[in-house]
Amino acid sequence: MAEQCALKDATTIWNAAGILGADDRAGCAIIWLLRNLGHGILITDGEEEGSLSVEEMARTNPELLAELNSRYQFMVQIDRRNRADFKCYDVGTDEFRSYVAEMTGFQEPDRRSSTAIRHLAQDICGVNLSSGYQNEQMVEL
Repeated sequence: MAEQCALKDATTIWNAAGILGADDRAGCAIIWLLRNLGHGILITDGEEEGSLSVEEMARTNPELLAELNSRYQFMVQIDRRNRADFKCYDVGTDEFRSYVAEMTGFQEPDRRSSTAIRHLAQDICGVNLSSGYQNEQMVEL
């Protein structure tokens, strides 16, 4: 795999084979770095196919979803492309959006589409943050 990955320029790693899955790997790497800060971590599957595992969890274990929403004040998903944007979709208040923008310097381009955070954050705010990828084969450093 090392021969397939190369520095495209001073700030970009490129995988010519197209199998890096930069969005998921970058998000998991960030979560790994944050793992000892005392926050809960939930890693789900099937997000690219319509948040299948989150929808299944909501259907079969609604008490777990309710517990997550009562235990935490907000949820963060790290699976957005680009280097400096976020989306709250319809699970963030204007105050929460302002806080995220102020703390990260990121901007919310729009509130369209959907992702797992919309299904997880039912009673609390949620945000999907950029993880630095441009497409599935490239991560910006």
